[in-house]
Amino acid sequence: MSKLTAAMVNDLEPREREYKVTDGGNLYVRVRPSGCRTWVYCYRMPGSKSLRKKHIGSCDLISIVTARREHKRLKRLVKIGLDPMEHGEPLLSPDQEVAISFTINDWYLKYSRKSLTKKAIDDLKCMLGSLRNKGVKS
Repeated sequence: MSKLTAAMVNDLEPREREYKVTDGGNLYVRVRPSGCRTWVYCYRMPGSKSLRKKHIGSCDLISIVTARREHKRLKRLVKIGLDPMEHGEPLLSPDQEVAISFTINDWYLKYSRKSLTKKAIDDLKCMLGSLRNKGVKS
């Protein structure tokens, strides 16, 4: 099955029974009869037979891009032997990431006519976005 699109996720309708629609790589959208749509990552820890499910969040609050980025991060945890249920919380909260993003944008608007290019700022944003995986604490 091909990957989901934002429109496909938005168009998922509730049914009489809960169902799931995969995006690939054990990331899927769970749709409940109530209409609640949730991003879920299914995984097995190395050496374990039990299937675990890590809920990423509501499809109404988390975009498909963000869900895929979080899925990728959680997969890396499993690969190195860390259980996302125990170590799966990002080091930066979404609010902190938004605050950092706004700060960078404000900084860019103030100093953009100096020596930094938009590409340099985008690179900086990318680096800051990866801080959650580097152990940075706010």
